Amino acid sequence: GVACAGEGMGASCAYTHDGNDIVGTCYGADAASLACIANCDAAAGTWCANPNSTCQATGVIGEAEFRRHVEYIVKEGWEVVSTSQLVDWLEEKSTLPERSVVFHFDNGWLDTLEVAMPALRESGMAGTCYVISDPTAAASRGEPAGVRTSTEGVVYKPFLTWNHVIELLEAGWEVGAHSATHPPLGDTLLQDGELAVLSEIDGVVEVTESQMGRSVRVVSTERYSDDYPVPPDYLSLIHI
Repeated sequence: GVACAGEGMGASCAYTHDGNDIVGTCYGADAASLACIANCDAAAGTWCANPNSTCQATGVIGEAEFRRHVEYIVKEGWEVVSTSQLVDWLEEKSTLPERSVVFHFDNGWLDTLEVAMPALRESGMAGTCYVISDPTAAASRGEPAGVRTSTEGVVYKPFLTWNHVIELLEAGWEVGAHSATHPPLGDTLLQDGELAVLSEIDGVVEVTESQMGRSVRVVSTERYSDDYPVPPDYLSLIHI
């Protein structure tokens, strides 16, 4: 993003990108790291780096809609279980209630802690958050970060810090690894080879375990590729 010299967190800002006048919001951990991040939809409070994006990504819902989902699950008698419990059931190591549901939150956005966790906690529930290690590390240093997603392009918005990840764990959440930089692994394999794929997977597990002080059991990766089939070994990864 473009620096927000002399502006405060949340202040309106503007810059020119490829000849387009872009209106944005100043975001950063402190005054020294503030950057002007493009507002794709100021009314919805979403930020992304692509000035032409409508920010209407598949699967993105607001807090009120999410809370209605939680209320429905409670009303209909569904029981929230952890991802590890689901994995054990898939491997026929345990049983699950007939009506079981797992909440997954990818990428490690800050709103997982500030919005999703309180909404679930009010109903005695918890979820699984899959963190991307590089932007989580950047947020922990007070730096803005962005990742490319399959639905929105390159997105800049607040990420969890490693201290936030610890808060999730202490609240009963499970935390999994979601690659180091969030690439489509099929493209990574074709362009850079298998070692690059393994680095995205093993590297994030090692870093996440080091920061959390506990083992990572579950790993989720970005979609593999539209042009490359998913090898069976990568389809479902469980870190032992």
